[in-house]
Amino acid sequence: MFNIYQIKAYPSHLQFLFEDQVTLRVHSVFKQTVNLTDGNRIYTLQHSDLPSTPLSIKIEISRKAFENLTPIIGQEIKFNPKGCVAFGSVFEIKDAVVHECEMKMAHVPIHAELTILYDELTKQLFDHNGKGEMVKAAHNVITESKSSLSVFGEHMERVINDLMISTSPLEIVHQALKLIGVGEGLTPSGDDFNCGFAAALFYLKGIRSADEIRQIHQLELPKLWNTTTTISREYLMYAHEGKFNEWVIRLFDYCQKGKDIVPTLNEIKTIGHSSGSDFLTGMYFGLRAGGKLT
Repeated sequence: MFNIYQIKAYPSHLQFLFEDQVTLRVHSVFKQTVNLTDGNRIYTLQHSDLPSTPLSIKIEISRKAFENLTPIIGQEIKFNPKGCVAFGSVFEIKDAVVHECEMKMAHVPIHAELTILYDELTKQLFDHNGKGEMVKAAHNVITESKSSLSVFGEHMERVINDLMISTSPLEIVHQALKLIGVGEGLTPSGDDFNCGFAAALFYLKGIRSADEIRQIHQLELPKLWNTTTTISREYLMYAHEGKFNEWVIRLFDYCQKGKDIVPTLNEIKTIGHSSGSDFLTGMYFGLRAGGKLT
């Protein structure tokens, strides 16, 4: 007998999965996500406690029930207009929310708005001690501290120092991209940094200095797709298009509407072991470079 669950949400650009008979295979299995592939791109099944991302299909299922699913690497998952059948369960699409994850800002951010975001980021990362060596490396550079770092962290520190003193858009991008693939984990810290860096530049769209940096970043980033992990590459590819998870979209929406952004910043910080803090560190330096903030 099949368990029946509801698909809660998925991004509009994944609508094609439910328009015909589409077969994917299980690529990799983690405690909170199951990654699927068509041999080219990656798609993710996840429980509903996690934020929606550009590659995720969110299932209305508890974390515990999700962990009890039985995916096997290479197993076929069949999608159709009614949903999908997987792991001895049926996932129905009938009440799913189709959402946009592309950043579309209502206006060019004003200086006061940027300052609030920049100041809160500074507090969250450096006053409240964001997690991971990327934050520690950035803190060393900004405050001229001498906290001990691993080999990865020392490289991050050197790059961030050079990024801080770079003045031309080309050199700023060159330094940021030196972090691609740097760090351990499913999504290396340097990749999360570059996703956050890209998010800040899309938020600053319309500001000349940010637009110049963003255009070069978009031009150069694809050259490095194959120098990092498969999953991380997916997030970089979506960041390249201005697509981010729902908490990031909400953060910038709240910035423009003058709402309290602290709870959302705290949510972003909880992503992964240090991915959220790494992302926010990249955002901090993207704002600093593109918005000419200090």
